[in-house]
Amino acid sequence: MIEIIVIVLKAYFKQYDPTRKKQKRLWITLAGLGVLACLGLLIHPMISIVIFIIFLLLIVVPVAGLVFIVPVYMTIRHARSFAITNQSLEEQLIQVRELSAKAIEQEQEKKKILETQNERLEQMVTERTAELAQKNLEIKDSINYAQRIQNAILTTRSEINATLKECFILFKPKDVVSGDFYFFAKKENTAIIAAADCTGHGVPGALMSMIATEKLIAATMDSTHPSVILNTLNKGIKTSLKQSDQEGSTRDGMDIALTAINLETKRISYAGANRPVWIIRNGSKEVEEIKATKKAIGGFTAEDQQFEAHELDLKREIRITYLQMGMPISSGQTEKN
Repeated sequence: MIEIIVIVLKAYFKQYDPTRKKQKRLWITLAGLGVLACLGLLIHPMISIVIFIIFLLLIVVPVAGLVFIVPVYMTIRHARSFAITNQSLEEQLIQVRELSAKAIEQEQEKKKILETQNERLEQMVTERTAELAQKNLEIKDSINYAQRIQNAILTTRSEINATLKECFILFKPKDVVSGDFYFFAKKENTAIIAAADCTGHGVPGALMSMIATEKLIAATMDSTHPSVILNTLNKGIKTSLKQSDQEGSTRDGMDIALTAINLETKRISYAGANRPVWIIRNGSKEVEEIKATKKAIGGFTAEDQQFEAHELDLKREIRITYLQMGMPISSGQTEKN
């Protein structure tokens, strides 16, 4: 209703033309009402009261409508707008709460997923660690057992002392098993001593040392001369590993220093493949070196390779040290007149 009244008033004021002509009509109307009021007063007082009331209505009602109705309308209009805005804000707040609840729920789900994944990863790590520990234990047990096998083929010091009274053995493998090894054998009145370094370290070197030891034993069965033994050993290694000039064949081999001591004549025969011999004579501080043949056993070495032999006399006290990796690590022998 208020809006209808406002629309009517707006239409009226839009059509209102504030010209003198209409102003005159207004004044004439008001003046006419005044004259009628006066005449009515003369005729009957009640007529004047009615005319006066009409006059007041024509003047007061529009003013009262402007003064009271418009503010009330504006208040109601603003209240309605505020109510609509408030309702919209409440709806938005509800949506925000719903979105926040969904976000919190999603975060909780992600957290649960991450916790589950972490538990699985921890379990997998634990299981994997246990597996690796078990594998490591098995590998260690295998290597330790391989060490027992390798030590079993090495000659003990007591066996060597039965033939050579004054000697020592210094054998310190880099790993549990080693590609380095020493060798001792006695055939009739000849003692054969060797220090060897096979290709590789650890398990691969140890496997190579087993093959080399077997071939060395076979070679000493045929001859006691160091040069012949090394020639036979070279052929045996190349045959066992199927080494040839063809591309792709293995090139593993060994370096070795080998001596044969004649226990009756007190003479020493020496031959070496990339491994020399050091000699310290009695009463002397100088170290003599007998150089080896610059060829290895096996590998790129030709099958018919010859290894140079050297002869030593034990009439004077001497100490023989076999070189291994540039350091004296294997057996020595002192012999007096």
